[in-house]
Amino acid sequence: MENVTELYNEVANRAKDLGVADQQAWDDMVEEVVEEYRSQGLTEEDDDTEGGEEELKAMFSRYYSEIRGQE
Repeated sequence: MENVTELYNEVANRAKDLGVADQQAWDDMVEEVVEEYRSQGLTEEDDDTEGGEEELKAMFSRYYSEIRGQE
């Protein structure tokens, strides 16, 4: 998935707005955003969106470190 950084930023912004602070809520947000991108045609047909989802889910620690630094 080419736009992992773009997707990460979208997921992180939404997660911050909603106060997401655990892995399960992050994973749910990732799935929601990736599905929106798919349904709106913002991903290429041959994109590995499942692999991208896993990569984004693994970025929870980065997100969590960012929000902890803002406290």
